[in-house]
Amino acid sequence: MSEDNERELTREEMRAQLEAEFQTEQETSPKTESEPEDKSEQVEAASLAADETDLPSPETEDVESDIPNHESKDHLPIKSTWQVILYSLFYFAFGTFLTVVSLNLVFSQKETGEAINLFGWVFIIFFLIGGLASLYSTYDEVRHLKNARLLDNEGISFQATILDNWIDHYQDGGFLGRKKVHHLLYFYNDEKNYAKHSVNQSMSKTLHKGSSITVEYLQDNPEIFRIK
Repeated sequence: MSEDNERELTREEMRAQLEAEFQTEQETSPKTESEPEDKSEQVEAASLAADETDLPSPETEDVESDIPNHESKDHLPIKSTWQVILYSLFYFAFGTFLTVVSLNLVFSQKETGEAINLFGWVFIIFFLIGGLASLYSTYDEVRHLKNARLLDNEGISFQATILDNWIDHYQDGGFLGRKKVHHLLYFYNDEKNYAKHSVNQSMSKTLHKGSSITVEYLQDNPEIFRIK
């Protein structure tokens, strides 16, 4: 007998028991005005009690929510050491160039005594924001250099299997239309940690669901990892 049939049988047994008890009370005691003539409320209560067994437990919901999917938080890999150094130098040079150009435009106008028009201020502010953003990106890359060096010296290799490979479409693609972003999802560290991050189109084409990739991570801090 299936689980659903067993629940239905238990519900019918509870209903029959309540009806028998109610009938016995009616026969042994005189009926008063305060006693309900309808047994539906008691029967309904029994049915609701039986239906509670069909509700999922909180523990089951927590376990299911731990399974990563497309909506899970991104876990990004660290770049290789040479990439971190290269990106740091590029951001620093580009940020310095934009900042120097912006400041030079401001001070050159002061020396000549000419007022800066609206277009000039927009140009200066645009360059200055770009320069500061590039300098911050330099700081961010340098901050990851330590972790990249740790992976070089203490990284543990693990052969991971791609769980999913999909494309997300976003509306911020500009004049070229909707932006396409390729994503990967996989486990590492003996299936204890998962990674979800974007990759370039060429890597996405070579890695399919079920493909294997080598992942390096730190044993003391598995959240720091990279694709080897």
